[in-house]
Amino acid sequence: MEISMEAFNIEEAPPFIAMSYCWADQLPDRSVKVENGMRFLRVTSNVEALINLMLSWKPWHPFWIDAVCINQENTPEKNMQVSLMSSIYSQAAHCVVWLGHGNESIEIAVEALPELYAKMDVTARLQTAWTGLEQLMCLPWFRRVWIIQEAVIPDDLVM
Repeated sequence: MEISMEAFNIEEAPPFIAMSYCWADQLPDRSVKVENGMRFLRVTSNVEALINLMLSWKPWHPFWIDAVCINQENTPEKNMQVSLMSSIYSQAAHCVVWLGHGNESIEIAVEALPELYAKMDVTARLQTAWTGLEQLMCLPWFRRVWIIQEAVIPDDLVM
């Protein structure tokens, strides 16, 4: 897997997709090639899977992932970037929430959300969806403090 990187002033950035995901308790043990293999970026398996997913999207769009776009070893840079988070998420053309690899129950729950909302009762037919919804809400992403700005600020949120 290989990516290219460009730095932009937030006000002058081309349309981009901001990613919201969970770091988990992982150490950066994977390498991503940057700029024709001129350098390598250490990332977690979660970020590697997320980048692979995004590179498969057609048409492809520039994306912003904190673990890629912020130098995680530079505390002053991290602090400065954290203060820009609301600007980053409000300037994004889209914000995509990646909850990780799902399972069939979670997929059923997400598809059934409108029906669950309309009925708000647990029937035998909806029991699988309720179970999946419970599993969905227990995913690590929902325990993160940052989800408030990542889910509320963007104009267009895709989960």
